[in-house]
Amino acid sequence: MQEEDAEFVVTIVGIYSDLRDSYERLADKSGIKPHQVEFPGFDGNNEGELLSFARALRKSNRFIDTLPEHGKNSHMPTRDIYSRMISKWEELGKPHFPLSKEQISALLAARAHPSNR
Repeated sequence: MQEEDAEFVVTIVGIYSDLRDSYERLADKSGIKPHQVEFPGFDGNNEGELLSFARALRKSNRFIDTLPEHGKNSHMPTRDIYSRMISKWEELGKPHFPLSKEQISALLAARAHPSNR
């Protein structure tokens, strides 16, 4: 696996870990549904290497609260979606837990393709 792909996986799983944990601490969760902050996984058909690396992270006890034991197959390509989220995260200054409601909403909104906003 390319080092940049490994970094990509660690970054997006870390973002989702912060999203989930920050959401749990929000007093006002309006407009954000719990499933939106759960990590959707990687596509088993087109992103198998990314999915396998995520499974390896879990097996080595990393992100155990974010990654299911056997990985998670999104059943759709996710690289572009996650790339938009990472770009937004960088634009926001690479914030970490606890994220504000506005930061959570901005990261979740970045999942949508610009033509669908």
